[in-house]
Amino acid sequence: MSEAVSRLIDTLNGQFKELPALAKTMVEQWTMSHYIIAGIGFLVFVAIVAVAVNLFKGALKKVAAASEEYAKKREEDVFYTDHGMDDQLSSHWQTYVSAILGAISSLPLIFSLASLYKALNPIVTLINNFR
Repeated sequence: MSEAVSRLIDTLNGQFKELPALAKTMVEQWTMSHYIIAGIGFLVFVAIVAVAVNLFKGALKKVAAASEEYAKKREEDVFYTDHGMDDQLSSHWQTYVSAILGAISSLPLIFSLASLYKALNPIVTLINNFR
């Protein structure tokens, strides 16, 4: 009986020696996955902001073009009343969509920053996850 107990203790001691290396590997993999998630979230944020800025620039160009066209036609005909409503409605739509995209872009940024925090503080985050 004592021989079986001593073998069991030796086996457990051998496994406990491997445990710190295993824990270190697990923490490194967990940290790396959160760095990757943070990077992907940041790239999504940049892509959404780029689309929003591009839409907003397009809206400004349409408004400027409609204003110039209206000014030219107004010089030719004093009673010209078309204010380029189609272009203005289109530019309003683009402005609203760019504002919505700008608001939506905050979500991937928040998730990206949360993942970055978890990656930079792995021990604290893991302890909180195990509670």
